[in-house]
Amino acid sequence: MKKHIKGFISGFLVALVLLIGVTAIASPTRRTLEVFTGYNLFVDGVRLVDERGRIVEPFGLDGNLYVPAEEIARAFGKSVNWQASTQSLWLGHVPAGMIPIQTPRPRETVRLSDLNYLTSGGFRFRYESSARSNTDRYFNDCFVIGENSSSPLSYRDYLLEGTYSRIEGTYFLGFDSRSTSASYRLKIWGDGNLLYESDRLVQDVLPISFSIDVNNVQILKIGTERETVRSAVTVLSGVILTER
Repeated sequence: MKKHIKGFISGFLVALVLLIGVTAIASPTRRTLEVFTGYNLFVDGVRLVDERGRIVEPFGLDGNLYVPAEEIARAFGKSVNWQASTQSLWLGHVPAGMIPIQTPRPRETVRLSDLNYLTSGGFRFRYESSARSNTDRYFNDCFVIGENSSSPLSYRDYLLEGTYSRIEGTYFLGFDSRSTSASYRLKIWGDGNLLYESDRLVQDVLPISFSIDVNNVQILKIGTERETVRSAVTVLSGVILTER
């Protein structure tokens, strides 16, 4: 617990420093990191939500907790401005003489759990606000996909109509299936074409994060496929779609 508290304080101090302004020295790069989720963030006793009313969830990395700079700034009544030409983020006051600042268009996202599905097959997707993983961690906004279905593939089809650019989330074994000998894969199709197939999900495998381009996809199929006779409980967590 002390480790996490210390991490939050250091992360919060970073947020305060950001009120002065941050300029990227080099071009941004993409990295894949393994992070911990399931943390809660409260400001003045109220759980922090973004401008669309969605809960802001911190993530843990190397003993620190990280939160979106924009949401922390707004929680403390600071303006948020972005300058794409220099990759600079300004929170709060912009010093006199600085070149004009551009405010970014907010990224519009929607939770998969908020969308209606067209068709489904196999075992039903049961919604749970949180679920426990095989690594004994809790994840929020989950579809729990049970065992004992006669069909190896459990899926849902969604009508996207080309509205979204990306889908991302986390896939893992449920806690009660942590010792299973079953094997599963997550598969995602766009208009009948396989867009993504995860690594095999078996016992001792950490939760699998995915992020997939779905530009121009009309109908999205997302399913978990059993590769063995034995079955288990698999979970999809925090699946969101980003609008184009």
